[in-house]
Amino acid sequence: MKVAALTALGDLAGQFMAVDAVMPLADHPAIGVRASATVALGKIAKASSPTPDMAAKVADGLVDTSPLVRSAAAAALACMGDEGAAYSDAVRDLFADRTVDVRVSAIKAMAGLGSKGQMYATDVCRCIYDDIPQIRAAALETLGNMDARGAAFADEVADRVSDPDTNVCIAAVDALGKMGAEAKPYLPYVENSLTDPRPALKKSAEAAHAAITDA
Repeated sequence: MKVAALTALGDLAGQFMAVDAVMPLADHPAIGVRASATVALGKIAKASSPTPDMAAKVADGLVDTSPLVRSAAAAALACMGDEGAAYSDAVRDLFADRTVDVRVSAIKAMAGLGSKGQMYATDVCRCIYDDIPQIRAAALETLGNMDARGAAFADEVADRVSDPDTNVCIAAVDALGKMGAEAKPYLPYVENSLTDPRPALKKSAEAAHAAITDA
């Protein structure tokens, strides 16, 4: 019941800023409550102006014993602007977490941590060669959301268009599409996917092709 209430509180964050009520629950003994409180704080922060205390409380979750809480903390910090960016180093440490979902959350969070998060674009790029497809796809998606910093790795991203995993191929094509003019030298990679028999990849290629050629 408490988890459901926290979820609703986060969804209504724009109307009810019950930060003082939520923050103590981030230390609750129940994993589900801690994770939900962390998610709620991220939603509240996104709808308002996060405080240093909010960010610090969420950052505590980066070293929680539960991967559910660690994952939620990384995602929530990405909603906190400069306050969240102060913990970029700690989020980066989760790239080596033992849990895939935590690694994915940490990688994706970097795109939301502003200029400081973008300083880790090289670290994100290394992850596109990971053995785990979900990690490769998350890294490609993040590079596509890192503006010029991410576009600097367009060559590496284009190389993943031929990845053996379909979701990774799609993530690579989508990322090139977001890079716009910077990806024009790699348009042939996208064009090769226009006739791919996989509908989802073909659809992504069509959108990316339009975005690149119109840039």
